[in-house]
Amino acid sequence: MPDSRSASAVSARCFSSGGSAADPSFRADLADATRRSVSMPRHDDSDHSARGAALLAALATSGDWPDGAFPAATPTAEQAATATAEPDEGRAKLWDELWAAHEAARLGLHPSPPATP
Repeated sequence: MPDSRSASAVSARCFSSGGSAADPSFRADLADATRRSVSMPRHDDSDHSARGAALLAALATSGDWPDGAFPAATPTAEQAATATAEPDEGRAKLWDELWAAHEAARLGLHPSPPATP
């Protein structure tokens, strides 16, 4: 698998939003699969996928969250502790194996045309 994670344009951090992002196990799996820290900027921002998509687009274009994007909210201790998931190298290797199996199956079904000089 080509390692695009080392490309300088790829951030070491990933932000998530929406309903799936509210689940700490989703953030953990995404962190392991990408080998990046995965954060949900606000624990109660899960019901607004369109808003989350707009905020992520703003982050991608400006490099920072828009001013006032996250009104003050006080997370519980558990929410604060699980807001960011860090990658686990052992589980990341499992994701590498899954990716390799997926690519092998995909290429077996739809082989790439031979390269032309």
